[in-house]
Amino acid sequence: MSNVHRMVGFGFLLCLVGALNAQEPKVDAAKIGRARADVATLKMALNQFRLDCDRYPTTKKGLLGLQQCQPGLEKKWRGPYVSKKCAPDPWGRPYVYLAKSPKGKKGFSVLSYGADGKPGGKGINADIVEGSD
Repeated sequence: MSNVHRMVGFGFLLCLVGALNAQEPKVDAAKIGRARADVATLKMALNQFRLDCDRYPTTKKGLLGLQQCQPGLEKKWRGPYVSKKCAPDPWGRPYVYLAKSPKGKKGFSVLSYGADGKPGGKGINADIVEGSD
């Protein structure tokens, strides 16, 4: 193979890598958008649970409370409130459910810790939170 062919091949490879890297922000935005939509859907399901059962699921029962009737709620429960098992967030981790609001009051918080899986962060690592407040 001549040097010209190698240079053309190498140039093509660099262009391909550059094109793939240019897609990364779009993929990040899509993942954030999906996490926001998932959290909003879970918020609606949790609010419907509360309307039916006069409370939110316990932290211990978590989001599974949207799929399975909890003891003592047999007469009120009208679920399942989600059609299938809660999928993980776009980064492969389960959504977090707490039986307290983002402001620490009675209610709930449901969230994804973003790409890094840690509380806090900015950009793609920012927490995506919905709650009853």
